[in-house]
Amino acid sequence: RFYCLTFNFSVKIYRSINKMKVLVISHNCFSRIYNNGKTLSAICSAFDKKELCQLYFTPQGEPYYDRCEDYYLITDKNALKSIFCRTKCGKIINSNNLLYKKSENISSSHSKQTSLKLLLRSLMWQFSAWCTRDLKEWLFNQKPEIIFYVGGNSVFSHKVAIEISKMLNIPLTTYFTDDYVINPSTTLYIKWLKKQYRNTINHSSLLFAIGEQMAHDYSLYYNKYFLPIMNIVDIDDEKKITSLSTDVVNICYFGGLHLGRDVELCRFAKYLRENICPNISVSVKLKVYTFSRLSDDVIKQFKKYRVELCDGLTGDILKKQMEASDVFLHVESIDPAYHKLTMLSVSTKIPEYMSYAKPIIAFGPSDVASFKVIACVCSNLVINDNKSTWDNNSNEDLISLFHDNNFYNKICIDNYSYAKKHFNIKDVSKNFKNNLSLLLK
Repeated sequence: RFYCLTFNFSVKIYRSINKMKVLVISHNCFSRIYNNGKTLSAICSAFDKKELCQLYFTPQGEPYYDRCEDYYLITDKNALKSIFCRTKCGKIINSNNLLYKKSENISSSHSKQTSLKLLLRSLMWQFSAWCTRDLKEWLFNQKPEIIFYVGGNSVFSHKVAIEISKMLNIPLTTYFTDDYVINPSTTLYIKWLKKQYRNTINHSSLLFAIGEQMAHDYSLYYNKYFLPIMNIVDIDDEKKITSLSTDVVNICYFGGLHLGRDVELCRFAKYLRENICPNISVSVKLKVYTFSRLSDDVIKQFKKYRVELCDGLTGDILKKQMEASDVFLHVESIDPAYHKLTMLSVSTKIPEYMSYAKPIIAFGPSDVASFKVIACVCSNLVINDNKSTWDNNSNEDLISLFHDNNFYNKICIDNYSYAKKHFNIKDVSKNFKNNLSLLLK
């Protein structure tokens, strides 16, 4: 009680002489490289780094110290050890910490998540002593006024966010970037997660979801209003539109191959080589840049359909290769289990692709939210992957892309204009900060 009273008194003094302070709770830290961390960093880019502090749980890559200087990390190992040694759990992370003095180009592959693993993980955290004196002291020194929690599929992090909100008596705001409760098949763990989602949403003063579709569906499902926030990117005031090569066209895929995207890429490669390439005069290279590990079967399919497998890229090298691409490719799996998971999610790559003023081919189930964003600009390049046949109209549209330079240039311009209007980092991040500010007022 003394801690809470002292904390609240300190926050009132802090508010009167300083800017707003936000505690970000998420599984991934702010990052310049990794997608989740990059998206989070972009959303919070309107804040000064002194206005942010972060509690996170997954030690992937180096934190982005230009976005935020104050971090506290609690790993699964910390949580497990604290069950037996309850005085120590987690640590403060700063730019002098040696934990991250490794190459940034590390694989982002993880072991496959299952309901059983998620259940055991959250049970372990349930019995852990994560709320230590050290964490409380760190929170006391940070004096956050509001919590921004990125909700995932781990029950424990929901409980951590709510408990800290209650302990500090500050409002909780929550952002959902993937759907784990409406469309996915029900398991024992999903039932627990659904119940926890209700608790988190009921305790939250402000709610966000990634994209218009998820915000709409979650608003109806939970009878509470969700604001849409997409991934946002730096967009040049002007963009030079390059003409399509008449010699070799590079179709490029960038990113992870989880959730069945590896198999779907094989299906697209087959579709491309059998239905499109025989009917066009230019040579087509299909390149996949990824950190993901592939199965032997997928590697064989890549070789059969002449897919060039390239190492994953980051930073300036990634930007350079994206600029050199002629067409971007996005795929989602038609496998029913994966389809349910991706139905409402919007890939963080889509706004980034659009900002480069290049066409985007979407291949997979046409009803997923990612494809609907692409279709807002050009529905002709959204190819519905039916297990048995492919639409001849889709063939003709894709053939036109390689033959008609005016068609190609129009899509480039339309994608860039759409990105500039909807995904501009300055506008969206400023609006996000204003929403949090109004909540406090």
